[in-house]
Amino acid sequence: LYTKIVYLSTTQPPKATLSKVEIQTLATSNDPSISFAKPANVRSEVWTNYSQVYYKTEGLDYIICLQCRVVLKWISENARQRTISSYCPQSSLSKECPVIQKRIREACAEYCAVGGHPFESVAGAEFINLTKQLINAGATLGTSVIANELITTSSHYRIHYGGLSLHYIDAQLNLRVFTLACRAYDYTTQHSINIRLFVDKILEEFNLPLNDHVFIVTDNENKMKSAFKDDVKRIGCSAHYINKVLEHASKNDSINCDAVCQ
Repeated sequence: LYTKIVYLSTTQPPKATLSKVEIQTLATSNDPSISFAKPANVRSEVWTNYSQVYYKTEGLDYIICLQCRVVLKWISENARQRTISSYCPQSSLSKECPVIQKRIREACAEYCAVGGHPFESVAGAEFINLTKQLINAGATLGTSVIANELITTSSHYRIHYGGLSLHYIDAQLNLRVFTLACRAYDYTTQHSINIRLFVDKILEEFNLPLNDHVFIVTDNENKMKSAFKDDVKRIGCSAHYINKVLEHASKNDSINCDAVCQ
């Protein structure tokens, strides 16, 4: 005999117990377990900017603003559904937006003027993406967080890079230039022996060993002179020479060279 037992229950399974902060974090990081969809039979035009939040296909009591990606409570603890129009910030933002935009413009102008950045940099896609991430961070963490704790300082990402390029003149007397590499300098110090090892390692990948028949152009620092004093013919960089001449002329008052200083 085969008996099949079926248990029937009218009790709804419990919903996922995610907090608002946890949902906001998942939404901000584009976690695949979070999705969004508009509830069925909604007709208000305000819903154009909002969607209900779903966690693993389960509808949650939260909605998300599709413009600023902020998660909002939609169904209260007593299961009363709030009207979506109560979230619509257009009336309040209409008065505050000009003030906020003015502050942002002033901050962008100060960023460019004081830091010496081109004004086009604040309109670039990378800067806009940074702005979005900061907005999402503010929505998740609130305004009490210290900005310096979120932004990595230069000491955390200070990385030295080394670049090599190949220059030669072909049979038609055309100058050919190829960039061989521009990669992070992964040695612990910038001693001349390490610089030479760094360069030799890259050249080995292209089967281009240095020898007495090869000329190499570097700047005129002592460590560069020492790194390439053997098995290669080193030439000092003319641009570096000119830079040092102009620097010396502009800083030395006894030279009396107004044309150079200007």
